[in-house]
Amino acid sequence: MTSTLANLHSWRTKRIVCPNALCGSLTRARVDEVGGVKCWKCGVYTPPRSKPNYSNDGFLRTRMGGAINVNARAQIRQSRGEVQEVPRTAVTDSFAYQLRSNELIAERAAILEHEGGLSRTESEHEAAKELGFLSDNPNTFMNRIIEEDPTLLRKESLFAATITQLTKPTILSEWHVGLSSDGATIFWYVDHRGRFRNGKKIWYDANGWNRLRDDLRAPHFLYKGNPVPIYGEWQLTSRERRPFALFESEKTAIVASVHLSQYVCLAVGGHELKSESKARILAGRTGIVLFDREPRTVQSAEAAVQTLRRIGAIATVENLEHFYPGIPENWDVADIIYHQYQEWKQPR
Repeated sequence: MTSTLANLHSWRTKRIVCPNALCGSLTRARVDEVGGVKCWKCGVYTPPRSKPNYSNDGFLRTRMGGAINVNARAQIRQSRGEVQEVPRTAVTDSFAYQLRSNELIAERAAILEHEGGLSRTESEHEAAKELGFLSDNPNTFMNRIIEEDPTLLRKESLFAATITQLTKPTILSEWHVGLSSDGATIFWYVDHRGRFRNGKKIWYDANGWNRLRDDLRAPHFLYKGNPVPIYGEWQLTSRERRPFALFESEKTAIVASVHLSQYVCLAVGGHELKSESKARILAGRTGIVLFDREPRTVQSAEAAVQTLRRIGAIATVENLEHFYPGIPENWDVADIIYHQYQEWKQPR
């Protein structure tokens, strides 16, 4: 009589994130009655109650609990009809700044642990504070309930420094935001299956907040011909029951995800949502459209609602002025939070 795993356990198939740190894919897997998981993609069986190992050098944690191997080679797809994805090396190269921050923190933590007699966790936390990687903004309420995991080098990017002050230390890792060698910020567009489909490159000015208005450095997508999903749609799992909030810019969705956590925050990456195929991921869901406060976006927001209704979503347009009377034109939710923080920083 054979004694294979298949015979020992009764299996059921479900869609989960592979607990194997070398894989970390959002894919179908076989789960046995005691909680063991066998991934269909990598073929590895993970015993029950086995925690993923993220200690390997060259791996970054993702929002969904998986890991990105920064040493992996680019996947070259030549077959016709294959899904168009971003070369893996392009993504991992943009995350190099996060690895550098890990190295700096690890080096300082080792010194504190040896000289100060602190535990590893305490020394890492103190090292992160000394190097300036942790937010000290008391308005960031999420800092009280998240496990602080300093994984970004704020000193390399004024935009990174600003947005983490407004949100939480790990925000750029969670939202797949990278940095390019020329100083631009790259917002990686990941679809609901966890595939990197495109990247949007944006330059920010010296205050780390406003986009540069420069024809030579205009925002643009990196891969012509690749699809552009809704930014943030990887959050739309079958278990996600919150209503969605649809914004224009990626930056606004990121900031709002912390301060409006009752919504699944998403962005169209522009001023309109006309493509039904792009919007189809929201079919059967309810939510709001909260575009910038300016005359031209009123019609764009109404058009987006009509697109959503055609694919079976229920959405309404929310006017920012109803929430914040008297706000200037061209402001959005992120601008309001940013200026509130600037006022808080002023000496009294």
